[in-house]
Amino acid sequence: MEIIDTLIDKNFVLHNTTRTWQFKSDYLFTPSSLRGVRHCVLRAEQDGKRIRATGSQHSYSKICGDEGIYIISLSAAHPYHENSEFDVNFHNHTVDKIDQSPINLLKDETELPVKPEYYINVPAGLKIHMLNTILCPDKPHQKARFGRKRLFNMGGGDVQSVAGALATGTHGSGGKISSYHDAVRSILIVASGGRIIRVEPTNGITDPEKHKAHFENAGADEKEELIQNDKYFYSCLINLGCFGIVFSVIMEVTDMSNLHEDVYYRQHAWGTQSLRDSIIAKAEQMATGDEELYYYVYLNPHSTDGVNAVSCNEKIVVKTDKPISGKAKFRKRWPSFLAMLDPAAEITQNLVNNNAQPCADLIEKALVMINDNVDTAFGGYTDIAYKVWNTGAGELKTMGTGIEFAFPYSIETIDTVMGHVLNIMKAFAQRSTPYYLNSPIAVRFAKSSEAYMATNYKYYKGKEYNLWCYFELTCIHNNTTEGQLKEAELYNFLQDYLHTEDDATGKLAGRPHWGLNFNFKFNKNMVKALYPEFDTWLEAFKFFNQSQVFDCSFTDSLELRSAVVEDLIA
Repeated sequence: MEIIDTLIDKNFVLHNTTRTWQFKSDYLFTPSSLRGVRHCVLRAEQDGKRIRATGSQHSYSKICGDEGIYIISLSAAHPYHENSEFDVNFHNHTVDKIDQSPINLLKDETELPVKPEYYINVPAGLKIHMLNTILCPDKPHQKARFGRKRLFNMGGGDVQSVAGALATGTHGSGGKISSYHDAVRSILIVASGGRIIRVEPTNGITDPEKHKAHFENAGADEKEELIQNDKYFYSCLINLGCFGIVFSVIMEVTDMSNLHEDVYYRQHAWGTQSLRDSIIAKAEQMATGDEELYYYVYLNPHSTDGVNAVSCNEKIVVKTDKPISGKAKFRKRWPSFLAMLDPAAEITQNLVNNNAQPCADLIEKALVMINDNVDTAFGGYTDIAYKVWNTGAGELKTMGTGIEFAFPYSIETIDTVMGHVLNIMKAFAQRSTPYYLNSPIAVRFAKSSEAYMATNYKYYKGKEYNLWCYFELTCIHNNTTEGQLKEAELYNFLQDYLHTEDDATGKLAGRPHWGLNFNFKFNKNMVKALYPEFDTWLEAFKFFNQSQVFDCSFTDSLELRSAVVEDLIA
């Protein structure tokens, strides 16, 4: 069949930024419209092919596909596709072209949880950094179509596409809303058979009568079906790309605010009572308080100076009414400036992967260098929210790899998990051919989610939790074959530990991040044990992906299709 509104590349090689995976796609489709996406799906079904969407290729897992699969990129399905940056003239010309017509079909203001001005229809192919600037331009001459708004939270970077961040459960730390998916109120998805479906909770924000009247005479390429059903919505929020192609979402946003960041260097502090007390106090505030707090701990995975206790940085970010001015207008300049330069990033990559250099000391120096708080001459850092959330790793982001696991929060869990991880690091460092994590370990916190397959889903093994703790273990990727093999070995060892229960120590099985894993061996039984609503999610998978067109090797590893067959037989 003819594919309309779409650019087509044949034999396209897709890879992630660090090239830890790559595969060849028969076709890369780049549709510019909703009907173009629909035609791509129908073409894949006609050809008997599988099809998946790709975003920024930021993920280390192979979630987006495999050899021979058809790929859709939504990079042209929004007005900003011609320019990844935001010069003033381009922004002013384009911001009004972002389709907001779905907002016209919302319920009356008196029936909505928040005013209509706090909902924005977001094209799924937008990058997070684009969305941030659209919501709140940071240049005086840029048009502020939506006033001065912001997301509720953000991960440490802004390079991901909106759809990719949603599909894998990307999150920040702390805040009233920690994860991107928890701010989504409506999803527009192209499912199997080319069905265009708007999915919302049972008490969704769209007015069914307005919606019905608007689409009553629409053709097949435009007609939307409205489904307002909790089970389908909370399944669809984290659908791992196997429900369909998410074209856009309506997100709830909030007013822009300034944030102030303080980073405190704590020498040999991990495991001390003072740091434990600080974590406990901040966790309590994040879990139950209304005051905004964004909290992170970054620690050296290796001891230094013969001291067993490792050092860490404690980062505390709070909302502030103070103006953006003086020294606090900037992070410490040298770390931020150097991270943006290609040569500096390459030098760093070589240094931290050179076993002749003491990796622990290099990380320690980095932690000291980033020390920046109100008690120092620099005074911390104050800016608009999305600039503070962005860690500013610059060119190093494209050289990084990582794994991440989520655990229901308790200080005992943190002690147990980190104690074992640090012992593993010590054992690897003492090998005849040693290998190291060459970046700080990040400990972050996210409030619980209603999304059934979110790593922070609120129920775990029969208990309800209101806060989750994430352990992110990262490396600056090695640029040698031997080093990459060691890196994979270390990650696989850590993944085996982090997802295994230990009755002796009370350690629970962690939930692996869908986008931050290294060839993690998912299977149906393990996922069912970690996610109590897996069967409900599976019902939604059957509904949205009836033709199997969105299956891939990743869904095969989860045995989703065989699970569907078993369910039908039963």
